[in-house]
Amino acid sequence: MNQSNGAVIPASTHVMTDKRRLLCTTALVGAVLLAGLWAGTARADDIAAAPADAQAQARPLPQTEAADQAQADRTVTLDLPAQNLSAALVAFSNATGIDIVFDGQVPAERQAPALKGEMTAAAALNQLLRGTGITWTFSDAKTGALSSKAPASVREIPQSVSVVTRQRIEDRNYTGLQDAMKETTGMIVGRFDGTGYFNEIYGRGFPTDSFLLDGVQAEHDGNLATTFDSVIYDRFEVLRGPAGLFQGNGEPGSSINLVRKHAERTLNANASAAVGSWDTYRSEADVNVPLVESGRARARIVGLYDDRKSYIDIVGANKFLGYGTLEVDLT
Repeated sequence: MNQSNGAVIPASTHVMTDKRRLLCTTALVGAVLLAGLWAGTARADDIAAAPADAQAQARPLPQTEAADQAQADRTVTLDLPAQNLSAALVAFSNATGIDIVFDGQVPAERQAPALKGEMTAAAALNQLLRGTGITWTFSDAKTGALSSKAPASVREIPQSVSVVTRQRIEDRNYTGLQDAMKETTGMIVGRFDGTGYFNEIYGRGFPTDSFLLDGVQAEHDGNLATTFDSVIYDRFEVLRGPAGLFQGNGEPGSSINLVRKHAERTLNANASAAVGSWDTYRSEADVNVPLVESGRARARIVGLYDDRKSYIDIVGANKFLGYGTLEVDLT
């Protein structure tokens, strides 16, 4: 099991002179690198492993109808050999008269154990699905519905999905979500200022208002989503089409998952600085430190300073951003 505690702290300051700007840039990079190297020399005792189940047990979804509960408790007599899970579910359906409906694809390589003797339908399904991550419920007296949240590759997802990886973010020099979405299929960015801090993202013609942070629904709009810099993210995952509604209330065009950087087991650090047109100054630093030799406890610190003007004299913005995460393996 992995626990993570991350924090994002944005802030704005007044316009600085060129001299103070360069001093701030140098101080930020130096402070983050020194903090990382200092933490890298520290070593703590190994963390005791906490007991955990070797396999998650497939559990039934809550039953709300008495008839459905009765169906789950009905005793059936089975004599099924060990076989492929898909074939085992078909055999279970033939033996019990219960139709099995699945909203995804049964893992082709998964093997089901042999079942022999009298048992309840619920117990039989639990044994067949143990360790698969698939849950079940009875939608009516004769139909059992299976659902799964097991990990799947992009190729196996029956929807239009795009992933903007960290490598692409660096190669294309994306400084925010809005930059990545401008070059993502089916996505459009509406820009309302000269610095790019006020934006609206559209997916397939609909405003995108479904955003997730590490897979958890986040309550904010597209403009706030682009406020935090891409320096703290590992990748952007975009799901297009009506399936985006499954991520929460919102428009049916798209849903975007913002995946933050996590601490790694190896010591590494990098820093960069950039100067651009319209008085644009940017510096960033990223330090990853294992706190114990085994790497089971580790930390990551990211810092950013960004100051820029615009072709319009009265338009400009600057920001400091700090991000830190501490991760511990309990098992």
